Amino acid sequence: SITELFTYSTLPLDLKNSNNNLVVTTQNNVYVYDENFSLLSTANIVPEFDAEFTSAVTTNEGLYIGTTGFGVLRSTINNASSYTEIHPNGPLRNDVFSVEAGFSNVWATYGAYSLTYFPLNRRYGVSHLQEDWFNIPYDSLQFTAFSLNYTSINPFKPQQVFISSFQHGLLEIDNNEPVNLYNQLNSGLESLIIPGNPNVVSIRMTGSTFDRSGLLWTLTGRVAKPLKSYDPNSGQWIGYDFSEIIPDPLNDEFGYSDIVIDANNTKWIGGYNYGLIGFNENGGNQLLKFINDENIANLPSPLIRALAIDKQSQLWIGTIKGLRVLYNTSNFFEDESVSTSAIIILE
Repeated sequence: SITELFTYSTLPLDLKNSNNNLVVTTQNNVYVYDENFSLLSTANIVPEFDAEFTSAVTTNEGLYIGTTGFGVLRSTINNASSYTEIHPNGPLRNDVFSVEAGFSNVWATYGAYSLTYFPLNRRYGVSHLQEDWFNIPYDSLQFTAFSLNYTSINPFKPQQVFISSFQHGLLEIDNNEPVNLYNQLNSGLESLIIPGNPNVVSIRMTGSTFDRSGLLWTLTGRVAKPLKSYDPNSGQWIGYDFSEIIPDPLNDEFGYSDIVIDANNTKWIGGYNYGLIGFNENGGNQLLKFINDENIANLPSPLIRALAIDKQSQLWIGTIKGLRVLYNTSNFFEDESVSTSAIIILE
């Protein structure tokens, strides 16, 4: 005959004989039994470690629990729900949204937005690698900036970085200390404007990059001047109007992804509806143009997620439907029939 010993509210995920104990792990609990199947201890999910359990073992030192979000938690049989987090030196989380590397530094962010550039309320900090990882949790940022995404490292002052927030503007960090949050009140940045609801403030910043002279170029979605330059030395902001090609920024273009700058000082921008956008100040005679057509420009999708300039000044374009290359970047503004080329990868 079969004797029922235990019943659980959820299906057990892991069961093992460990250190003369029977250890049963469910999504929300760990149960530890002795050789007589008497319950010795129960570990529960607690608010500061709000994750699912996956497995557990006991040792002479205590109880070790695997989780989905906090690595391994260490506890004791006598106080099973008091945890110490155990993990190797590393970033805050394992679901990185964006990585920026340069000047012997690596920065990782965890904010996000949807494919259609809708803000997602992801309140996580940032991680910085320079020999060892240095993590700044969200509650230590000093500024209420969430959905942190793209990072730009100042090439003339590598300890200074600027991180875009897809809601609150631009976060400045200097020597691992958050020092400023640029928004519509203290900079040239702008919030989108919703007709009939002027109290809504949303500065949807994404891609940014430094040019060779030390100017920071940034992108903000759903405003008339999405491209802005910022001089960290003088504090001067300059905005560039895209109304010539995007007459209704609130509804015509959902947002922008990446921005890169080539040897001719042309800014290449990835859009959602407008595909590839090129801009050059050209000594005050501004040049602005976009391509987004599959039949003419050979772009399989106008939704561009990533851009890169190679050493031959060729522009690599990552769309959601495949990779393209623009070989002749120097004649982009003059050529009436700009076309990109597909890349065939042989395996």
